Amino acid sequence: MDNKGIKLALVIALGIFLGVEVVSKQKQDVQLGQILNKQTQILNSQAKLDMKIGSQDARAANQTQVDQLMGRIAALEGRLAKLEAQPLAAAQQRPPQPMPQQPPQPDPNIVYDIPVSHSFPSGAKNGKVVITEFLDYQCPFCSRFHNPMVEAAKAYPDKVTILLKHFPLSFHPQAKPAAKAALAAGEQGKFWEMTQMILDNQASLNDQAYEGFAKQIGLNVSKYTADLKNKDADYEKILQADTELGTKVGVRGTPSYYINGKVSNSRDVASWKAEIDNLVK
Repeated sequence: MDNKGIKLALVIALGIFLGVEVVSKQKQDVQLGQILNKQTQILNSQAKLDMKIGSQDARAANQTQVDQLMGRIAALEGRLAKLEAQPLAAAQQRPPQPMPQQPPQPDPNIVYDIPVSHSFPSGAKNGKVVITEFLDYQCPFCSRFHNPMVEAAKAYPDKVTILLKHFPLSFHPQAKPAAKAALAAGEQGKFWEMTQMILDNQASLNDQAYEGFAKQIGLNVSKYTADLKNKDADYEKILQADTELGTKVGVRGTPSYYINGKVSNSRDVASWKAEIDNLVK
């Protein structure tokens, strides 16, 4: 290799190292060390070869350039070490971040005032036991746990009243439309029938489905669709009032149950019957 070839190789190598200096910190950690090691090996090999075949003056000139380039490599290695140490030093100096505060759990001993208001009671007219369900019609857990509660209540037809309060979650796009469909069915005395149809068919909720449900449960479909349109603002107020009530009594998700105003953790028929028996006695 002649002097021009050696110098050209050195210039290319130097360009690579200078370019490495502007590589993002994320790539420096992996790529810079590999490039430095590889180029160092190449330069050492070239230097040994030139020492064997070149003149004394050429060898001296080339060795000077190699020494200068090796100095730059050492400087780059030092900068890399500093860059690697910066995140660790910053992390050590940064004060520990406080853990995000969790919302308080509902107090099981508090008796909340949950009025009937606009709800459609089911079961006993003035039952000694009142179960309130905060529900999102598109919530799969609501569909799963609604039926055991209803089944348990049916065993006490003259003692248990069920109230349903709406708590539509923002990430369920069909929660509000489904609730309004149930409220419109309630105008014809079919609130609970529409509720059951919706929960049984959660996988296919849309406006056409609600109208189909209305036909299946025997509604006057023309009145149903008219109520949906003309009373939409009223239904919005009901949903807002129920949501605000749920927030006030500590609802954090759906479904949430209260029995005679106290938080209930019952989710199966046996647990519900045990709670009801305890209150009925």
